[in-house]
Amino acid sequence: MNVVIRNSPYAFIAYTYFLIGAIDNGFSYIYNAIEEGITLNSLCPQLNYPRSAPVYLTASLSSNPRNIMYPIVHEMRSELEALLTSYRKTFGSKFDIEELDKKFLQNIEIDTIKYYFVLTYWNIFEYRRKVRSEMMKNEFSKLRNVNLIFSLCLVIDKLLNYKYKTEYISGGVKEYSRTNELMTEQDLNSFLKLEKISGEYPDFIIPKLLAPNLSFNDVPISKQLKYLLIAYNLRNFASHNIQSQDVVVDNFEELIKILLYDIFLIIEEL
Repeated sequence: MNVVIRNSPYAFIAYTYFLIGAIDNGFSYIYNAIEEGITLNSLCPQLNYPRSAPVYLTASLSSNPRNIMYPIVHEMRSELEALLTSYRKTFGSKFDIEELDKKFLQNIEIDTIKYYFVLTYWNIFEYRRKVRSEMMKNEFSKLRNVNLIFSLCLVIDKLLNYKYKTEYISGGVKEYSRTNELMTEQDLNSFLKLEKISGEYPDFIIPKLLAPNLSFNDVPISKQLKYLLIAYNLRNFASHNIQSQDVVVDNFEELIKILLYDIFLIIEEL
């Protein structure tokens, strides 16, 4: 029997929403199409759906041209590749887009985290294309930026949880530090308590963590640890507060880069 498979109607609706910039609505239909693919696979397993479905390729930021949103996904992947080039120079790493695909974007064990990352990154990508930095100098943008930053921090939190089986981001950061010998456990606990990393306002703590010569007990704090502590602070602040912070507009681009670096740091360890 010859089976001809066409895109689900959900995929065409998703495509339309993506074209007008309604990203959240687009992903709602993308995931309905993926659910259809799961059902279809039970009838025709040789299709390898939903993994081979065009909508799944979109939800995984795949470079496969069958991706229903290939042109914009290609743009996003190009941005990720540029970030990875900068990441490799910053940390002396060999981590590249192929490894990101293998360990994360094509890792079926963490599909849920991957979907949430792609949704968040897509929203950030579109937001930055349409709203220039100078147009973010208002109270709404401070709240909007915190929301986008918080979503990236949740991805970091859950990747740490997946890697180290920790319950909270604090435990994940501590395990990463211990595993990579970034700081002694005693010093890290003392530093977290002294600087109130989990509860201090970002406007106060982020500039401290971004200081180039930050140290504790005369020992420099590594860039990896500083960046993870930035995610820790932002994640806990955003989950408990509705309050504007200047740093999330003044340093928005830098914070997005740092949080994506955090994601790369963890995925590289998977």
